[in-house]
Amino acid sequence: MRAITDGRSGKSVLGLAALAILIVAALTPFVPHMIDRLPGCGFQRLTGLHCPGCGSTRAFGHLLRGEFGAAVGRNPLVVLGLPLFAVAWLWRSRRAKATGLQPVDIPRRAIFAVAVVVVLFWFLRNVPVYPFTLLAP
Repeated sequence: MRAITDGRSGKSVLGLAALAILIVAALTPFVPHMIDRLPGCGFQRLTGLHCPGCGSTRAFGHLLRGEFGAAVGRNPLVVLGLPLFAVAWLWRSRRAKATGLQPVDIPRRAIFAVAVVVVLFWFLRNVPVYPFTLLAP
């Protein structure tokens, strides 16, 4: 599979995301109650169920404040998947530079595995039984 965006637009998106993270990181120490005032999930408001991304904004806020345990409590998939995403992104960038090709193909098995993990997490975090209730934000 080929990437959807070319190199320049991908860099623009990464630049905007980095700028947003820097702004939040700069404001977070001065506004400690900011995390609890972030907007909620629209999917949850409509359906009453937690989506795979529910709690990820608050999880990033907790990570920026150095509160790893609280971040995992909000969305373990995002927090634990972040290092894996970073490693994959670095591998992809290195491989692209080494071969001179842009973009680098992502194996279909990897895409399928990520999709299975996300769907499984989505299902399990909505099961109202003890160990799975820990997955809810």
